Amino acid sequence: MTEQRAHNFMLCLILVLYVAVSAWYAVELPPGEGVDELAHFKYVCFVAQHHRLPLQGRQDGIVMAYHSPLYYIVGGILVSALDTSDLTNVLQSNPHFVWSEVGEQGWNAMLPVPPSEMDSDTIRAMYFLRAFGILFGVVTVALSYGIIRQVWPDYQWAPLGATALIAFNPSF
Repeated sequence: MTEQRAHNFMLCLILVLYVAVSAWYAVELPPGEGVDELAHFKYVCFVAQHHRLPLQGRQDGIVMAYHSPLYYIVGGILVSALDTSDLTNVLQSNPHFVWSEVGEQGWNAMLPVPPSEMDSDTIRAMYFLRAFGILFGVVTVALSYGIIRQVWPDYQWAPLGATALIAFNPSF
């Protein structure tokens, strides 16, 4: 196997593992439990409903309004056909949860979604956006490999190492 074929194989392996781990996380994590997931979801829903970006400084009630808008604009377009107006009924905060403490207060930030609500457009939109986020992640990881390869062409394994660090960083 030539070195280029080995690199291509390793890049494909990194991407497949990234998708597998991300898909597992997206399916197993209860709706609304991702870090800041609800705040990001509200931003997407705002764009979908109002066809504009929210004002910064929380005038529109969107905490994440300062984030770069590409994901939210595309996500808003993708979920605009779904009715997410029941968001506050479907996803309810756990009144016993405290971010800074763990113990008797509970682990989940949100109350469990009732089985009857799991088929709602809001939950569908949330899972659809999780899949969309995985797609954005794949593009980011693949482009990272290409950019690093162009910047440091003399370091043969640097692109794969850096790409793996990006793909498997828990915060990414």
